[in-house]
Amino acid sequence: SDLIPDAVIKEVSEATLFQLDSFFLGESELPEERQEAAQVHYDRLAKRAGLADVPLYFRQSSLFGPNALALPGGPVIVIDELVEIAPSDEGIAGVLAHELAHIALAHNRKTIARDSLFGLIAIMMTGTPDIAASSDVIKGLVFSGYSREFEAEADILARQWMLQEGYDEAAFDEMLIALYNH
Repeated sequence: SDLIPDAVIKEVSEATLFQLDSFFLGESELPEERQEAAQVHYDRLAKRAGLADVPLYFRQSSLFGPNALALPGGPVIVIDELVEIAPSDEGIAGVLAHELAHIALAHNRKTIARDSLFGLIAIMMTGTPDIAASSDVIKGLVFSGYSREFEAEADILARQWMLQEGYDEAAFDEMLIALYNH
């Protein structure tokens, strides 16, 4: 994953955001005060993570439901519905810390590197550049637990940052329960 230049990661993030905004996401409908409250938590946690330059965007989407995601080099995107179902602002802070942890731990960067490797292996195995089906099969066979590992790592780091910043760790658990119940 260290072999992928930062410029490529930035380009992938920008292209992904453009596609998401073009087809799946709309302008946030959250009241400004809700966005500002989440932004305060985000700024605090992003500074703790050493990612103060990574922006936070709010969007609405009927497709994604209550969710948040981190693009490889940022930004972090929060879907309105996540804020709407949150039991507390500290629960939202937990999700923000989790997404920042994905960036800090280079999870998306590692996934891009892994997927590129699978594409090359698929070409070598099939002799064809039509790699989509082949690489998906290989990924499914070899790395079925890969994303679960990333989620666990991000949760651990997010909890550490929350504790260091004085947040109630139980608020993150309440948020996860709200997401599960949704």
